[in-house]
Amino acid sequence: MKPKLRLWLPLAFLCMRLRVGLVEVEQKFKVPSDLAQQVAALNGRSLGARSFRDEYWDNEAWRLCTQDCWLRRRDGAFELKRPASGGSERRRSGGETAEFQEITEEAELVAALKELGALDSAVGVGERLPPALRSAGLAPFAAFGTRRASYQLGRVQLDVDEADFGHGVMEIEVICDGSPSALALARQDIGEAAGLLGAEPLEASRGGKLETYIRRW
Repeated sequence: MKPKLRLWLPLAFLCMRLRVGLVEVEQKFKVPSDLAQQVAALNGRSLGARSFRDEYWDNEAWRLCTQDCWLRRRDGAFELKRPASGGSERRRSGGETAEFQEITEEAELVAALKELGALDSAVGVGERLPPALRSAGLAPFAAFGTRRASYQLGRVQLDVDEADFGHGVMEIEVICDGSPSALALARQDIGEAAGLLGAEPLEASRGGKLETYIRRW
C-alpha cells in the first residue's frame, strides 16, 4: 500500500503559530517527465509558475560559502540561507536532504552576517545593503535566471526549476519548526512524496542550480 501524505497545514498558519525558528527542509531530485499528471492523480494542485533572477554574494575569502551559508539577492531582495541547528550531516552538493533557515528580515540578516564575520559590526540597520556589502568586500559571484513551476502535494511543496543556462532540477520541501522530531518527520514526508512520484535523487556529481553554475564557470 502506498503511504498517505499528511494533511498540509497552510504556511500562513505555521508562520502565525511559530513566528520564529522556521526551517526549510529540502531535497533535490531529477525532474520527472510526467510530474503535472502525477500530482493531479494524487490530488495535488498546481501553484502556478513564475520567473526570477538570483545573484549570490560572497567575499574573496569565501567567508559565507565555506560555512555553507548562501547570501542571495532575488529580484532585488536579499535573503540568507544558513544551516539549521540540529540538522542532519550533509554534503554541500547533490541530492542530499538539507535543513536551512531562511532569513529575509533586514535586521536579522544584518545581525547574521555580522555573526558570520562577513559584515563589519559598525554597519547599522537601515543602511542600504548593496553599498554596505560592497564596502565589506562582498560582491556577486554567480547570477542567473530561473523559470519555476510549483505544486502542492500534501504538506510538501514541489518546485521545478529550469535555469537559463539549461539546468533543470526539482526540489521537494517542507517548512517545519526546527525541532528534531519535526525535522525527522519532514524528511520522512519528503521521502514519501518522492516515492509516490517515482522521483530519483540527484547524483553527487550533478547538483542543484548554483553548484552546476559554479562547476561550469
